[in-house]
Amino acid sequence: AASDVYKRQDEKMKKRNLIFIIVGLVLIVGILTTILIVRGSIWQKEKVSDEFKQAQATFDIRLNSDHTEYYIYRLKSGANTDGATITIPDSVDGIPVTRLIDRDLGFSSYNNISKLIIGKNISYIGTKSTISSDETQELGDDFFSLATSLTAIEVSLANTSFSSHNGILYNKDQTVLLRYPASKTMSNQQASHRFVIPNTVILIYEKAFSLNLTLEMITFGENVETIGDEAFSGCENLVNVNFNNAPIKSIGTKAFERCHSLDTIVLPTQLEKLGSSVFMGCSQLVEIYFSNTILEIGRNCFTGCTSLETIYTDFDFVDQLKVIFAQNNEKFIDYITGTSRN
Repeated sequence: AASDVYKRQDEKMKKRNLIFIIVGLVLIVGILTTILIVRGSIWQKEKVSDEFKQAQATFDIRLNSDHTEYYIYRLKSGANTDGATITIPDSVDGIPVTRLIDRDLGFSSYNNISKLIIGKNISYIGTKSTISSDETQELGDDFFSLATSLTAIEVSLANTSFSSHNGILYNKDQTVLLRYPASKTMSNQQASHRFVIPNTVILIYEKAFSLNLTLEMITFGENVETIGDEAFSGCENLVNVNFNNAPIKSIGTKAFERCHSLDTIVLPTQLEKLGSSVFMGCSQLVEIYFSNTILEIGRNCFTGCTSLETIYTDFDFVDQLKVIFAQNNEKFIDYITGTSRN
């Protein structure tokens, strides 16, 4: 009987020792796992390159879902300083930087910088993470419209989507004028701030010239066909617009809104559509000339044009123009008169 008691006690001792051993092993494994995690985290931190740290100090920069491209979402406030020059890198740690995205609209996070240098791999500038299939928007949907201190935008010659000339942003073949910097001023050779749009340009993009407060004269190249929405909005010192027989068929919504210094406008001879609110708030506009090609005039085109006196068109087009005005701008019908203007 005594031997049975000793045997049972021995078994209990063995079980207790086994439990201690198992608990000890669990603790050891836990400690080792924790050490590996901590060391792994430290290693990961040490792995971050100086190149990435520098980019991260300037931009909100993130890898795309495939980890194959970097997107820059905005400029960090510490880098958005008065008169700064910001360079968008070609790549970070060998990974190309391909998109500039500002979901706050207008790239207001760049509003204090004076010069922007765009790297060779940037293919999209806008507010969306997903690129539109629309041909006119595949490059982007906003090009620094609220970067109001910008005087120049330069693009790497190796970039296949964008280009620049004299600090102005274009698409690669310069058929689309994307952004004339808001703080760009006249050159040393000019007595006033004037700009001639190159003959390569077919489209003036939305907000392309908006909020420039020194531009006084604009002359269109001979191939411009379309002026986008708000293209010249807020150009308060713009006095003279010379459409120069350009084959412009469409002028977008609010294209010349709040151009307070305009007094006379001779619209393009091939114009078919004038968008809504195009001249809204042009308080000094006195007279405007329509050709007989116009088919549509949007709402509120002349709201706030408190100085408007006369709307001219060809003698044989007066009645038809009145019909067009009656659709959306009836209160200005009595301003219409005929002219033998050549």
